[in-house]
Amino acid sequence: MMERQQSVEVYSFRAPTCQDQYIREKYKEIKARNERLKAQSYAKYLKMAPTNQTGLMSAFDVKEGNM
Repeated sequence: MMERQQSVEVYSFRAPTCQDQYIREKYKEIKARNERLKAQSYAKYLKMAPTNQTGLMSAFDVKEGNM
């Protein structure tokens, strides 16, 4: 006898947990900290002599003025 085969799609859903909220908050904190660090680094870059800026940008192969 042949059995009839059926396919069933099951969607994975779980309710948000306290840990999910903790992870989101940590992500936001890290992202904000990274933005501050990026701004500080850029400020230091702007204070550098133009020849040093050019040397730094060539090390990363980035054109000047794209930050």
